[in-house]
Order: sequence, then structure tokens, then C-alpha cells
Amino acid sequence: KNGLPKTPALWQLNLHLLPKFVAAKIKARSLPKYPGMVYDFSIIVPEKTAWASLRQEIFETSKLVKKVELFDLYRIEALGPDLKSLSFHVNLLDEAKTLTSVEGDKVKEKIIGVLKKRFKAEIR
Repeated sequence: KNGLPKTPALWQLNLHLLPKFVAAKIKARSLPKYPGMVYDFSIIVPEKTAWASLRQEIFETSKLVKKVELFDLYRIEALGPDLKSLSFHVNLLDEAKTLTSVEGDKVKEKIIGVLKKRFKAEIR
């Protein structure tokens, strides 16, 4: 034991192998040619509702949905005993043209419909 109070551990990290695993996952894309839209949503859902499920369902509403990002989560008794509030951004982008507000609003309404039906969400 060499006078140490506990058995020592030894490990080795080979940093030369790291780029092999990281470089394969990096993909460069050019910036979008056309502007997108960002919609913010605030909803109240049952506590047991998983953010990953909500996010996936939102992506499936339209091919125009490019990013869904949670920016706020809170739980407070005023909401109810088994409820939580989520706020998130949804980025829309059509890579072939500029989106109109009518197109964006259609996707927004579809997302709201899915959230209400599938997750019993209340829009705030």
C-alpha cells in the first residue's frame, strides 16, 4: 500500500484519439438565405409531462420547425398541485423562400392544437 491510507487508482487519457470521435460529428452548414420566424409559447401542463415528448411532438407538426428551445420552467402552488409551466421558443424556417405571417400562424395554431389535444396543455 506504500503508506497511503487508501488504494490509489490510476487512469490514462489519450487525447490524440479525441479528434477521431469529435470531428465526425461536426457538420458545417451555410447560414439561411431567407429569414425565419420565432414564436414564443407559455403553457401549463400536468407535472408528469416530459419536455422531450413535447419537443418531439412540436418538431413533428411541420417541416418548417427547425428549433425548439425551453427557456423557463416553474412550479408554483397557484398553478395547481400537479401542474407546471413551460415557456419555449419555436423557430420556423423555410429554406426555399421567406415565410409569410399567414404560413407562420398556421404552424403556430397547429402546434397549439397538438399541445392541447395530446398533452392537455393550457395556453397562457
